[in-house]
Formats: sequence, C-alpha cells, structure tokens
Amino acid sequence: MSYRLGVDVGGTFTDLLVIDEATGRTFRDKVPSTPHDPSEAVVAGARKLTESAGIAPGSIELFLHGTTVATNAVLEGKFARVGLVVTEGYRHMLQIARSLVPGGLAAWIVWPKPEPMAPLEATIEAPERIGADGEIVRALDEAELRRRLETLRHEKVEAITVCLINSYVSDVHERRVAEICAEMFPDLPVSISADILPEMQEYERGLTTVANSAVRPTVSRYVANLERELTAWGTPAKLNLLRSDGGLMSAEKSRAAPVNLLMSGPAGGVAGAVWVAKSAGFPNVLTLDMGGTSTDVALIENYTPRLRRETSVGHLTVRASSLDVKTVGAGGGSIAYVPELTGALRVGPQSAGAVPGPRNTQARVHPQQLDERWPPAGRAPPHCRILVRQVQAGPRQLGRWCRGTPARSAAAAGRACPAAWAGGALRWRQRRCSCACFLSVSTRWRPASPAWPRAWRRWRGRG
Repeated sequence: MSYRLGVDVGGTFTDLLVIDEATGRTFRDKVPSTPHDPSEAVVAGARKLTESAGIAPGSIELFLHGTTVATNAVLEGKFARVGLVVTEGYRHMLQIARSLVPGGLAAWIVWPKPEPMAPLEATIEAPERIGADGEIVRALDEAELRRRLETLRHEKVEAITVCLINSYVSDVHERRVAEICAEMFPDLPVSISADILPEMQEYERGLTTVANSAVRPTVSRYVANLERELTAWGTPAKLNLLRSDGGLMSAEKSRAAPVNLLMSGPAGGVAGAVWVAKSAGFPNVLTLDMGGTSTDVALIENYTPRLRRETSVGHLTVRASSLDVKTVGAGGGSIAYVPELTGALRVGPQSAGAVPGPRNTQARVHPQQLDERWPPAGRAPPHCRILVRQVQAGPRQLGRWCRGTPARSAAAAGRACPAAWAGGALRWRQRRCSCACFLSVSTRWRPASPAWPRAWRRWRGRG
C-alpha cells in the first residue's frame, strides 16, 4: 500500500494528514511547532501519526508540504541582512522605489515608509553597463568590483543579490558578477535577478530578488534539515513544497527561489477551501484562515480562486505569481503592546508562536504591580483580565496575560485612571468585565466620586 503525507507548518501548530491512495482513508494529527527548527515538529509529528496509524515510513511515496516559514520571516522582520550589487549609478534604486503611497491624499504625512530589505550601506555599484538591446556599453571592471565588494565583509551580510540594469536582455555581466561574489564569499548564497525575475523594470526585479535573498538562508536551512531528518527516518518520499500560486516545486528549487513560497501556507488553505466549496455546492466562498501568527483571507468565485501577478505579505509586494490572499501580521498568538511614541494599543506582528505558545500566556502579576487595595495573595476575579506587556519600568505596560483591577487596567494601558483624578473609588457596574482594551473600561466601570463627570470625559478624550 502507498500513502501520501501532507504537512502544513504554521508559526504555532503543525498539522499532518496521511491519505491511503487505495482506499482514501485519512489519518490526522496536530502538534506544536518548533520555531528554532520547524523540521523537528514535522518529523516528530509524522513519526507519531504513522506509528498510531500502523503505517511504515517506507510506504509513504509522496510528501506534500506547505510552510509559513518564509511568510513569518517577512511579517516579523526576521530575515537575513542582504548585500545588493547594482549597476553604477543605480545605488538608490530601492530607496527611491515607486511614488505610490498607500492611503488618502495626505497619507504621506503619517505613512511610515518601510526600510529597504537591502540597506544602502550594503549596496555596491558594479562598474559596467548593458544596453537596452543587450549590447555591452561598458565592460565589467572586475578588479574595481572586487575592491568594492570588500565593503560587504564589514557589513556582515548573510546573502547577496545581483541586479544589473537590462540583465533581462543579456545576463552575461550579472552571471560574471555572481561568480566573483561566490569566489569572495563562498559561504553566502547569491541570487541573480536573471534567474528570479527576468523582466524589465529594475525596481520590481531588484525588490523581488532582494526578497528572495532575504528569506533564502532561513528557507534553505529548513529544507536541508527536513530532507536530512526524512532520510534518517527511512522514508523514500519525494519532498514537494507548495508554491504561492497553488502549484508544487521541488526541494532543490525551493532552496534557490524561496520567494515563490511567501504564500505557501495560505495557498494550501485556499486549495482546501476550494475542495470544501465544491463538495458543499457553494460556488462563491469567502475564506478566513487564522493561525497563531498571521490571518489570511481569500475570495473564491465559481469554485476558482483569484490568481494575481504579485505576492503581498505585510508591507512587502514582490512580483511573483500567487493566489489572491490578503495576509496581516495578527493571529491568535499575536502580542499586544503600547508604543512609547503614540501610547495606543497595537497588536502584532510579533507572536508568542509555539514558545511559550498560546496555552502558556496566562500568569500572575508581580507583587510590585499591585496596590494596597488588591485582594490577598495577588488574585483577582477571573473575568477581569487585561493583556499586559512590560515595555519599560513604570506604569506604561502592556503584552503578557495578567489580572488586575480596573484602576490597574487603566494605568497599565498607559492612561491615567479617572478614579485617581476624581479622588474616588471604582465599583462594579456589570457582572462581567472585559478589560482587554482600556477603551472598553469606560462602559463597565464608573467612579463613585461625585466629581467624576469632567474627569471621565477628559479620560475618554471628550473633555
């Protein structure tokens, strides 16, 4: 008998499914992910599932794998430091970018422009030029290029991108530059735009290739570890990873072009939703896939998901085909905090992930965070909880689960308590109290002091 094994790795949990190709019987399991090495959860979960189902590892012929390793690396900003080599005169290509600013007419005033994935100080100009017709306008000066590349040693880059002007017409210079980079930096992966996106428009081509280099070390380590563990397990299954557009790619190709895996996990959820929609007879479906780190939404029309030319993850948009899935860096395990600059509640993109995980985020508060009116032993009613993370010493705190009175809730949220202003005490107004957001406190708590109206309006920003 032959089986197919499907594994979906998320930031919090890893889901596994084994299908008997002869009978169609399925076996499923879910295990916590291992952020330090996601392949450990994959192999451990596969071992556990096959042992409980009585399936020999040698009978698994195909291994289909969807992963959010690349997605979470971009959302959380945990990608490699990239060195960029461009044609002389194009050093500020990523900084200039496009003039499009998301939002309304005055959005540029408040829009925080994201930092380029390849910093300017790690961008090298190659003395060369290829014309639009593919002819060499200026020959590559290899000696000068080698001298300039020495700068990347001091910048401690972890990957290198080569994107020269008009390389989509003739890549002779780009490939020679890549060979020189490989000679000088044998331990670093080198990505060239002629392989990743051989198209015109150097900014889109450069950004896509830089994004490929940024996630390449992480994805390469993951795929290599996974292949090694699968071989040690004794399965001959061929590893195939799910692409962002719903197709499959080999393990070798995924190590070289991981930019095509940015929506690998969400694409698997959409593909499964299409199957469910067809089975249930609903041609038009809106999907919602919430994990521990990110949340994905997609639209299915006439049993067909939308396909787009670009892939968008957070603030990053690269030119790689993908299913039309909208992803935000907020999931079930996202961490809430209060920035010092704005003092407003923010959620994500940092996530608790699998360590400590969503099951281990509840804890008692420290005694120094309690006032004299706090109940003995540091306990509070279970229905009064706030999401708190300590971002600095003092009352401005918000991000791990703790329990507190409304007075402490307001202070921990970084806002002055109206009861303290009015000199009164707080009392219950409703049986249940949800203090997850300090704005909701105003609808459930009222100070007993007669001087509360003006202080209350001031606290809510209306006075």
